[in-house]
Amino acid sequence: DDCTTGLSVDGSASPDVDSLVVTDCSTGLHTLGSSTGTYVDVTITGGTTGFKAFSGGAHTFRSGFITGFASYGVDTNNSAGVDLGSNGSPGNNNIYSTEEGVIKFVRVKPAIAELGDVPAENNWWNSDPPSGSMFSSKVDYTPWSTAAHSASAEMAFELVSIRPSLSPYPNPFQSGSVLHYTIPNGTSEADLSVFDIQG
Repeated sequence: DDCTTGLSVDGSASPDVDSLVVTDCSTGLHTLGSSTGTYVDVTITGGTTGFKAFSGGAHTFRSGFITGFASYGVDTNNSAGVDLGSNGSPGNNNIYSTEEGVIKFVRVKPAIAELGDVPAENNWWNSDPPSGSMFSSKVDYTPWSTAAHSASAEMAFELVSIRPSLSPYPNPFQSGSVLHYTIPNGTSEADLSVFDIQG
């Protein structure tokens, strides 16, 4: 939260990341070196760039949220190294921003002719159909999803369970407020995120 880089994957690391939340970092996820990785149910909101993929390795992003970025949702210099959704393996991601000044939802830099397109099938781009101007020429965003994807069933259950028990005091407030909440029995971890009215 509120950092330069939320998660940096460097060298020859090969992480399998599940259920990560990064908010308001300049870059949410940054891959470098020859690293490879799989990212599922990762939420990146705010910042300048959601996913900066400058790795020589392959990175797969599924069922994630990259929203509220100021410049790029996904920015890569290796189109062969990023998989946002491919034939037979839909992305099911929500990747979009309504911030002013957004340059591209997905950019390939540079558009290297000998490499294939970034596979980005079956994602929600906040419009149906999405505009080609949202992408570099090296992005295969067809077919796209016609509606936004929801969180995983497990995550949705947790949110439904705890949301009704939130009781901030004082409310409204200026400098601070206290939140009391309960979680279901047997829950080993809880993640509480607080957003302003703009999300």
